[in-house]
Amino acid sequence: MRRLGVFVFYDPQGVVDDYVVFLLASMRKVCTEIVTVCNGFLTEEGHDRLSQWSETIFCRENTGMDAGALKDFFTNLRSREYWNTFDELVWFNDTCYGPLVPIDKVFEEMKQREPCDFWGITIHARSNAKWPGSKQPGIAEHLQSYFIVIRQPLLQDERFYLFWKDMKISDNFNLTVSNYELSLTKTFASWGYIYAAFCDTRKLDTNPNCVCNPTADAMYRLASITVPLLNAKILFAQMQKPQSPPMESKSCGP
Repeated sequence: MRRLGVFVFYDPQGVVDDYVVFLLASMRKVCTEIVTVCNGFLTEEGHDRLSQWSETIFCRENTGMDAGALKDFFTNLRSREYWNTFDELVWFNDTCYGPLVPIDKVFEEMKQREPCDFWGITIHARSNAKWPGSKQPGIAEHLQSYFIVIRQPLLQDERFYLFWKDMKISDNFNLTVSNYELSLTKTFASWGYIYAAFCDTRKLDTNPNCVCNPTADAMYRLASITVPLLNAKILFAQMQKPQSPPMESKSCGP
């Protein structure tokens, strides 16, 4: 199994913290290669820390957030011939705190489940609420985009490349979410591809008229279903920024 990891990183000071190093070291257990795309700049020490676990590091102008970084990767930084040589591609970002369970067990469990073409860690339930800036009447069910695995043949599909090529990039958060995360799952599914989530977090969205984010609004309940990754931004907003990497849990699975 050849698996490519694409890590999207941003820090306003260009600093790479211990939890990021722990995340990358864990992901190297399941990735043949890791390419890091940094929005903005890195300190010399930060570059050195990322280099321990990344074959290549690209620093780009901080535009378009994660969507801009991924569009740049798929359409400019690396050729289709390059990333099509892999059986799977996983993109993930620095909002991932963990893993709290061995990440290789997560991939192994997803391999044993019913076949799917792309998957994520958590899934957002369909909502009647309207997302700001979106033309859609509600929010479609979708995988949360902080950690997404793409398998063949979706990875080689011409439409996958065109999805990124045609994506409109914005520095407006609401527009970016609308064009990227809210569109990705329903677009790929409309082509006939099957998606799945490691943790079925739809049951945490109890209000169909609310714009709920399971990784934020139900973060503590996520721990009860052994989610392997938590939202670092939410953790840091509620406690002092951790200086030590997280401890792995002994259990695994949704």
